[in-house]
Amino acid sequence: MLLTVCLILAGCTGTPTPPVDTAKNAAKLIEEDLTLDEVYALMTTRLKETTTLYPALGIEQQADGNWQFRSAKDGLPEDADVPFHALIFIPARSGGKYYMVFFEDGSVIGDDWFSYSRAALIKLTLGGTLIAE
Repeated sequence: MLLTVCLILAGCTGTPTPPVDTAKNAAKLIEEDLTLDEVYALMTTRLKETTTLYPALGIEQQADGNWQFRSAKDGLPEDADVPFHALIFIPARSGGKYYMVFFEDGSVIGDDWFSYSRAALIKLTLGGTLIAE
């Protein structure tokens, strides 16, 4: 009986099976060097619909762990030919954290979770109104 309970608990904490329907589960599967298409393949259609892909002139993780973003002054069109992109997941609940995946030349270079206020600043930056660091 104890062995059965342990196996059930172990199965609940493992890696989720794609396609996943939450950003939390996607975060467990996304790793560096995956392409955008491979990241999308990990998600259900419903989860994909909660994402927005933003082009950027630069995305870099600083030594202190913070992220720095650069965009054109007036923003960039979605189909802009730029080396960097940020895939932003809208939280499932109001006030929840935003999950973001960052790409350089089509491959994942990192990911992170952000508060609403920080995510809003990043979205404004990538929309061309501010420069966030």
